[in-house]
Amino acid sequence: MTAIDLEYSAIVTKRFGIANVPVLSVSKERSVRIAVCELNDSRPVPDPVRVVSPQDAYLVSLHLSDETAHRYWERGRELGTFQIQKGQAVLEDLRRLPQSLFLRPFHVVQFYVPRAALDAVAAEVNSPPVGDLQFEPGAGSFDAKVMNLGMSLLAELREPALSHGLFVDHVGIAMASHVAQRYGLLSPLSQRLRGRLAPWQERRAKDFFDAHLDGRVSVEDIARECSLSVSHFSRAFRKSTGKTPYGWLTKRRIELAKEKLHDRGRTIAQIALECGFADQSHFTRTFSREIGSSPGLWRRCLAA
Repeated sequence: MTAIDLEYSAIVTKRFGIANVPVLSVSKERSVRIAVCELNDSRPVPDPVRVVSPQDAYLVSLHLSDETAHRYWERGRELGTFQIQKGQAVLEDLRRLPQSLFLRPFHVVQFYVPRAALDAVAAEVNSPPVGDLQFEPGAGSFDAKVMNLGMSLLAELREPALSHGLFVDHVGIAMASHVAQRYGLLSPLSQRLRGRLAPWQERRAKDFFDAHLDGRVSVEDIARECSLSVSHFSRAFRKSTGKTPYGWLTKRRIELAKEKLHDRGRTIAQIALECGFADQSHFTRTFSREIGSSPGLWRRCLAA
């Protein structure tokens, strides 16, 4: 389990007294993770369940049973008793040290969404970081997207060993995006610069290119990394960078070749292969077209 999974598992254990709850971890970005679990307990909880220490994260709970008398506190102050219906969503801000008293058995699918995940969503659409989410503390509301996304993970939660990681990732990312837009008042995704890659997609594509300069790489591979079709990726990449994917790759390979040409211990044929060109002839033709001189002449000019 990752650190975020362990942290969330500790919250579940301390709040509900339920140990060893299977937790699915969702990757938003390399350093940002979301977690989700199913809580289903037939025992009424005799005491308020609470968060021990504040965290910059939210809980989004899809209730799969009615809660006719849900008492709720924040920072030690009781805010009221709420009736939560099956299918409603309840949000909690973990910075406010929420406490709940369930007077009957409960059944929820719960997402742990760090603020960093919401800010990552905002960055993808060139928006400022998401501020405080707007919701009524302790109250439930019908939210079709929370319900559909939560229900779609039930099978995965009940058989985590058979869970499909890519599907879970997509659902978790969709949940973070929805929460940021509906409750964080984030501008709709349609306001992204039309036709361009999102910032994270452009970064990932360029990183992928740089990691494969000396070997074979296909547009299909990079489009898959960006979760786009080949045609969509190719159009968006050109609009974002001013170059086709092949043109960008060629540019980066030429830049690498120019660095290697300083090393006179390497032959031009070796440099051609190290930089991903088919052979010396291919390298010479491409280098001459892009730079205006052959690799050999460019190297000789370095010593002049």
